[in-house]
Amino acid sequence: MVKFGENPILFKINWMNREYFDTANSARFVLGNAFHSAMETYYGGSDELPITNESEAIRYGLERGTQFLEAYNDGFINFTTTLPNKESMIEKFVFAFNSYIKEVPYNNGDKILLIEQKLEHQVSVVWRGKQLDMPLPLVGRLDKVVERDGKVKIIDYKTASSFSSEEKIDGHKFMQAVAYYLLVYAELGVEPYSMIYQEVKLPKNRDGSPQVREYELVFAE
Repeated sequence: MVKFGENPILFKINWMNREYFDTANSARFVLGNAFHSAMETYYGGSDELPITNESEAIRYGLERGTQFLEAYNDGFINFTTTLPNKESMIEKFVFAFNSYIKEVPYNNGDKILLIEQKLEHQVSVVWRGKQLDMPLPLVGRLDKVVERDGKVKIIDYKTASSFSSEEKIDGHKFMQAVAYYLLVYAELGVEPYSMIYQEVKLPKNRDGSPQVREYELVFAE
């Protein structure tokens, strides 16, 4: 909606024509993509690297994320004072990945339903007795969808320079949760119970407190 309001032409090119241009991305954005790439291998493996145990998942995930950063063209990265080069990005990625696997159980009794999967659905809903057809298909790339204790939960992990406020949740996350609720419902035919955000803090906490914080949005609430 922001892109549509600011530049309808670019919105049409990206979201309707599905055309994109190679432009430089922030170092934080590239680092986040490397983390997601690592998580995809860590939880799902690949055809080339089938995972049989947790130690393999850790090793292959770490290698996947590091290789992603090493292969990324420097000319398409906007480096910053905190991430001035590839070496600093790899160092931060390794710290974030190790923090996550240390603090989040590898197998939480979850049945993994989707891992890093792009979903696209034309959504129609009945609201207050009327059928509403969305004018454009919903599109999203979901990090992980699991079945836990008989409930379908959507998990979204993010690398962050600081944790989100515990007092309020920004509107962007609510919008993302609603879109993912509809996408998962359309894909699996089962109503999701909640969306869990897992934030991985990149700067090391001086007091040794956890680097990963999660909070859960229960859709019924």
